[in-house]
This record gives sequence, structure tokens and C-alpha cells, in this order.
Amino acid sequence: MSYQKVIAKVNDNTEKCTDFYDFAEPHGVFKRKLNVDVTPQLEEIDFYRGGRIPEHDYVPESPNQQKYLQREREIGIRKETQLDELFNNFKHEIQDLEEKRDILKKSLQLQLKEMSNKSDLLELFTALNEAKDGMSDIVKSSLDKIDMSLHPLSISDVHVIGSVASYCTSLTMNFIRCDLKSSSLQTLASELKGSNVKIMKFNLFGNTNMGVESLSSVGQILSNQSCVEELSLGSCNLSSDQLQALKLSLGSTEIMKLELYKNTNMGAEGLSTVGQILSNQSCVKYLGLGYCSLSSDQLQALKSSLGNTENWITW
Repeated sequence: MSYQKVIAKVNDNTEKCTDFYDFAEPHGVFKRKLNVDVTPQLEEIDFYRGGRIPEHDYVPESPNQQKYLQREREIGIRKETQLDELFNNFKHEIQDLEEKRDILKKSLQLQLKEMSNKSDLLELFTALNEAKDGMSDIVKSSLDKIDMSLHPLSISDVHVIGSVASYCTSLTMNFIRCDLKSSSLQTLASELKGSNVKIMKFNLFGNTNMGVESLSSVGQILSNQSCVEELSLGSCNLSSDQLQALKLSLGSTEIMKLELYKNTNMGAEGLSTVGQILSNQSCVKYLGLGYCSLSSDQLQALKSSLGNTENWITW
């Protein structure tokens, strides 16, 4: 029997029923007549294949019908018990899975906060990257800072870091003296492109070999947000061409704190570009130019390009 629900048509004179119809839900259409002979006490009966048949719903007319109904009851009870067991096991598995996931999440949070060895941290990032979407919610809720300072990074390292960082919501990235070059920063920009992550603090202090394309990549990385809390480019041996590349790729993103400490080769043109980057910005508060050996021409170029911003900036 393949029917799901049966409707019994009761004879008004005999109060017996030999006509049962397969009732096609949900439209309530009588599909076919079934050869079932029982005397129901109810005019409409729910009859599910393999489901339990309550004894009080039917009064069988013959021993064969009694055996048939008893067999259906036993099958129904057995299947119902099996389903209960499966459902309970499934609930326990779900609970176990959620418990394991919660333990894993807490473990990752602890490792991300306390792990100081940069090689171990890269291995953890590699594992997270291989997990892809399976770890995205854990990364999003647990990772708000990546500090690889003083650890030289290869392109493959930056690829893994960028892939993991793309799942974050907001992030501080410290790459102090990581020997980053143009190819590395282009890779990082490519990995973060299209993501919603906001890089709130970006520290590239002491990366002296970045080149013009690197500064263009830095601007691209920050260009998807309205304001950056801090961009540190101290001791990066910046040229006017690099600063121009940053300005062109940065777009309308504002910088609250720009640190250019100990860059002695920017020239008057470079300082003019710095002023243009910060001019008329509402969130800028600080410009760091310590130990830049600025000449009077450079200072004048900066002041001329800053516009009204000079009135509320500390430098």
C-alpha cells in the first residue's frame, strides 16, 4: 500500500464501510478506491502507511482483519520507536557537534589572543584558511588583531593572512619590519578586495623596500572605508612618488592619525602630497613628522596644501 491518508465513506443504512479512498493532500482530491474492509467508528480516519493504528478507531469484522490491523499496529509501534530513537540520537549528535564547536571556538579565541610565536600563528592561519567557510564565523568573532611584527613574510604567508583577514569585521594589522615588498602588498590587497573588513589600524613601520606599487596597494586596502584610525608609515624611506601613489589610490578615505616618523626623503613635493591627503578631512587629528629633517620649503609646502585642516591637526 502506498497511500498516505484514507477517507472512509460510511453507508448510512448499514453504518459499515467497504469503500476507502486514497486522499491526496493537501488539495483534498480522492485519487483511487482502496480494497480495505473494516467497520470504522469514525466517519473520517487518518491512516498512515506504517503508522500506529489506535485500537479504538476500528472494529474489525473478521479474524483476518484483526490480524491485519494487529500487524499494522506492531509495525507502526516498531517504526515509531525506531524514529524516536533516531531522533533522540540526532538531537544528541547535534548537541555534541555544537558543544565541540563551542570548545573549538573558545580554544581558537584563546590561541589567537595568547599565541606570541609568529611561526605558530602562521600555522594556525594556514589551518583556518584551509577550513574556508567552515571557520568564517569563528574568525569573525575571535580575530580583531593580526600582529606579525619582526617576522619576515613571504608572498604565500601574506596570501594566507589576507584570506583569513577577509572574514573579519574590523581589524588591526601590525606588520612592523616584515620586509614587505610590492608583490606581497599586492597579494594582500587582492585577498581583501571585495571583503567587508575594515582595517582600523595599519602599521607598516620599518618596511623600507615597498616601492611605488606597494603604496598604491596600501591605498586600495583602505579605500573601502570612510575613516582609518591610524596608518603608520614611519621609517619606510618614502619618496614623493610613493606618497602620490597612496593619495591616488586612497580615494575619499580619511586618516585620523598618520605617522610618517623618520622619512627623510619625501622632499617638498612629498610634503605637499601629504597635505593634500589630509586637507579638508574631518576626522584627522595627528600627523607625525618626527625626525624627518624637514626644511623650511617642505614645511611651507605642507602648510599650503593642508588648507583649513592645519587649524585642528597636531604635528
